[in-house]
Amino acid sequence: MNLCDKDYLSNVITVVDSIYQEINDKTVIYLEGGHFSHNFGADDFAINTLNDAIALGSMIIKKYQRNIKLTYGILIDDLGLACSEDSCTILPTGTKQDSTGSELPSELESILSNSKLIKRDKVLIFSERTSKNRAIDSIKKIIKKDKSPFIFNEEETHTEIKLVDQNHSFVMARRQGHTFTAKCPAIMSQHYKDILTKVKQRFADVTNIIIIDWSDLSDKTKVTQGRFALSAIKDSNQDINHSIINIFFGDDTGEITEVNHEIHLSKKYLNQNI
Repeated sequence: MNLCDKDYLSNVITVVDSIYQEINDKTVIYLEGGHFSHNFGADDFAINTLNDAIALGSMIIKKYQRNIKLTYGILIDDLGLACSEDSCTILPTGTKQDSTGSELPSELESILSNSKLIKRDKVLIFSERTSKNRAIDSIKKIIKKDKSPFIFNEEETHTEIKLVDQNHSFVMARRQGHTFTAKCPAIMSQHYKDILTKVKQRFADVTNIIIIDWSDLSDKTKVTQGRFALSAIKDSNQDINHSIINIFFGDDTGEITEVNHEIHLSKKYLNQNI
């Protein structure tokens, strides 16, 4: 199958267009495919999602020309966490890949080097381990504020730090004494927060950021919870129009695919359009 012929990519373009027409301002689209395990290297999922991200980027450029700017990134799983709705467990490790810093598995490096769309030195590389540590720091800072979005449930051995509203209820972190453990939604929300920061640093005049993120369908719960939690942990200076389009692969090739998204409009934008 030609990557550009995949039906879901056309569906994603439709979503992008609806967001762009709603805001119609200086827009940057961040595309994140190629997610791989540091322990096992690039599998078919990593290879196919990176190829699809490049194919989608080409479709976006063809449609919008210079009206939209693109940037690419890859998130490395260097934690080995398997997350359900209730807990995260560490998976057994295999042969560790020699991948440190900004280095990627050879399969992904080859895809990037063969792409005319991507400048390798501009690809943003993120680490789940770094996101975990930064999530703990973010949660600690938020707790110290007068108004916290969190609810604290006292258990026998620990305190659960939760986000709760009429549609959501999940644990962001657990605290035992002075020790905090970030849960999967916190790690994902911090990752999205870091993406907004990096994109804004690179494109100072951007007023609208669209994140397109490829994930495995088995990670849907933690990813969508992380997307929701972003509003709770992002900094006040990150009040910018942003949308997250999540693409979930039910198989390694993307033959089974689910797409959903969420839009956040800044207070400034809303005030201008009252």
